[in-house]
Amino acid sequence: MVEQIKIQLRYILPLWFVQLLTNWLPDNRLTIGLRGFLIRPFLKSCGKNLQIAKNVTFLNPFGIHFGNDIYIATGCWLDGIGGLTIEDEVERTTDLWDRPLVGFEEAAEEEGAE
Repeated sequence: MVEQIKIQLRYILPLWFVQLLTNWLPDNRLTIGLRGFLIRPFLKSCGKNLQIAKNVTFLNPFGIHFGNDIYIATGCWLDGIGGLTIEDEVERTTDLWDRPLVGFEEAAEEEGAE
């Protein structure tokens, strides 16, 4: 119970407060960079040039590792409960889930052939 309170005070509440203060700002180069800079201390680790759009949801941010040159678009949900690593030069948007995964069908066919 005490450990959960420490996590809430160290990661969750300050991150929520930063997002509360910055989500009303428009998404442009300056504000997405500022948001990334302010959110950086509440993640497990983070490289340089983190850019965060508004309305991004972080669950268990203490398990999230970001590399360099990361952009997270509006509306993304990131959950670090089991550990989440996003390496260098990644752009994450919400519409990626609507696209087919490269190699998914090939992997399914290979499993069926065995």
